[in-house]
Amino acid sequence: MKTFRHVDVGELRMTSVSLSVNGMPECRIVVYTPDDEETARRTALLRERRERLWPPHAARWITGTTKNPAP
Repeated sequence: MKTFRHVDVGELRMTSVSLSVNGMPECRIVVYTPDDEETARRTALLRERRERLWPPHAARWITGTTKNPAP
């Protein structure tokens, strides 16, 4: 279990699963899921937020500089 502290919703307790990427031994994908009902409720609050968490130009910069960005 890993604990994150978010400025708006407080403490988030998450369980992680680390997955390997076939053909890329140096890469891993880590998936975090809520460890309890309170964390699930708090992450739902974050998903409902309508405002962006970064400036509009940041998305263009990220996709423009990332190798093989997701579609």
